[in-house]
Amino acid sequence: MRVDELPDMDARVKAAIELMNKSVGAQSSMRGLAAKVNLAPARLRQLFKKETGGSPLQYLRDLLRHAHELLHGTFLSIK
Repeated sequence: MRVDELPDMDARVKAAIELMNKSVGAQSSMRGLAAKVNLAPARLRQLFKKETGGSPLQYLRDLLRHAHELLHGTFLSIK
């Protein structure tokens, strides 16, 4: 999901998505991600669900699944 294509989305949810997109493995916990966007974890989950229809964990899983497909299904390198 490209956040620049979602102009009406809550800015904190956009920021969380950008953080997950930029560094998939760097987010060690929901608490850490929520802190980076100045929200409590429960509030981030609530807003994320409202804005995207899914949870941050589901989004992260989809992101990892997509990366796996690109690595194994294309000639693209990790670089």
